[in-house]
Order: sequence, then structure tokens, then C-alpha cells
Amino acid sequence: GAEAAGTAALVRAHRRPAPSVRAAALLAARGTVTSLNDVSDGLASEAWEIAEASGVMLALRESRLPKSGSLAAYASRAGADPLAWILYGGEDYVLLGTIAAGDAEAAKAELEAAGLPMYIVGEAEEGPAGVALVRDLDVRGRGRRAGSAPRREPLPKRGYNHFGE
Repeated sequence: GAEAAGTAALVRAHRRPAPSVRAAALLAARGTVTSLNDVSDGLASEAWEIAEASGVMLALRESRLPKSGSLAAYASRAGADPLAWILYGGEDYVLLGTIAAGDAEAAKAELEAAGLPMYIVGEAEEGPAGVALVRDLDVRGRGRRAGSAPRREPLPKRGYNHFGE
């Protein structure tokens, strides 16, 4: 049924990742993109690469990270945390980058008009190079109530390493 179809889609995506060449070309043509990298080594790992190369703090917002229903269901069946897979899983060729804040929404609209998704998952901030996760969801996965400040926690610098021992 739907569960088997969702699992099959996840396996297909892992075995045959689709590089985001068209999205990269559209974004590059805008002239407002300041970094761009695929997340083949994991979202957190690539965010760290961008943060260190750019000398900025990247604040990723939990509520904005795209979550596949199939991934969440499979993680639940496997007894795993889907957020950990999103942050530290690899072999995904979607793009992560930075763009001028004033052009982000227009770029998103252009990509979506071309049938390509774009998610604005956080902000670059001044400060020491690093990556933080802004935990702006409650325990049920919904937005926090007004007046309830989100927790902010540093993301460890890890992911897939091709040259590990």
C-alpha cells in the first residue's frame, strides 16, 4: 500500500540521486547567491563547510527543514529520529546555500514556477563560524506558543566523511 510505495520512493531516491543542476543554474543566474553546495555528506556537514568558508554563523530553523512524510514514517518504523537523518544523513544531492536576504522570496518564486522546490531554512548571522539549530517546534512537532522562546543549540560538526579512517 502507501507504506510500501513510500519506502520504495526512498530507496529509489537513495540509489539514483538527482543532482540539482537546473536549480543551480537558475540560482547562479540571479547573481545574489553567495554560496551553494550539495548535501551529499549531510545537511549539517555542508552547513559547517559554508559557515567556515564564509566566516558566519548559520542558524537553521527546525520548523523550516523540509520533512518527507515517507522519511518520517520509515524512521518511526526503524526506531530512528527523522531529524537526525535530515541533519546527518548523506547521499542527497539537493542544494544548500546562501542568498541575499532581499532576493530569497523572489528566487523561491522563480524556482517554484519552474517546478523546482526551494526552502528558506534559516539565516546567516554575524559571529563566529558555526552552525546552530533553532528548536522552534514543540514536542508534537508544531510551532511554539507566543512568548515561548525557541531553544538554540549548536549542531555538531559531523556527517559522512569520504576520507575517514
